Amino acid sequence: LPLVERLLEAHALAYHLAKADAARRGKSVLVGFAQHTRAFEPLRSRHPLDRVAAAVIERMFIWDFCDAVSTGTLRMTGTFFKKEIPRLRGTQDYLGINYYGRYYIKATPLTEPRFEVLMHDPEAPEADRPSDLGWASYPRGFRVILQEAARRYQLPIYILENGTADARADDALRRQLLVEHIHEMWLARRHGADVRGYFHWSLLDNFEWAEGFEARFGLIKVDYQDGFRRTPRPSASLFSRIIAQSGLDEATCREYGLLSG
Repeated sequence: LPLVERLLEAHALAYHLAKADAARRGKSVLVGFAQHTRAFEPLRSRHPLDRVAAAVIERMFIWDFCDAVSTGTLRMTGTFFKKEIPRLRGTQDYLGINYYGRYYIKATPLTEPRFEVLMHDPEAPEADRPSDLGWASYPRGFRVILQEAARRYQLPIYILENGTADARADDALRRQLLVEHIHEMWLARRHGADVRGYFHWSLLDNFEWAEGFEARFGLIKVDYQDGFRRTPRPSASLFSRIIAQSGLDEATCREYGLLSG
């Protein structure tokens, strides 16, 4: 808890410093933060404890921090903890969303920590289309998160990270998920989510923390053994076309299975 408190205090301080600096220079600035989100699903859809655990973990993982910035008070789901953070309330002009798919929750009430988190469904991994890191893909969950964020906060939303690890030469999974996620974002906008920007993760292959340089998230391949030579993947051309068209055209939707016939 002290770490979360310090993060919220630091955010509040940074927000007010940025606003004051902009005002001194006669400028305006939008200040927000990026929230890492996932869709949390019960591993066993008809198991009541899995369903309850998934809902509780989603709230703890995503919404407790966002709620604190909105209200100025940190409340921790599943506890009696409650603390007001000075000058925190309303210190966000937009909400940044990072989204990569879903986790499955399996309740284990007889052992600590009372639940397991699975990166994909071990009984049906093909349905999840896991990335090279084993993360389950779930574009529909993207729309659900965006609509819930819009309902809760009535703020502009920017997608600051969305993509997948796919090292294949044709990066077919990345291309498919890129189209599907942009389509889900469009549906969220139709239902009232004020989504104002989308940043794909990532332009280039990158250093991916614990996974090092093995996970390939880039629209552009980086050859670390050949002077960092950069080669656009097919997804780079696809994304360029989507940007030029300001969205998905009928041919692209049909090509990637969003339209039949």
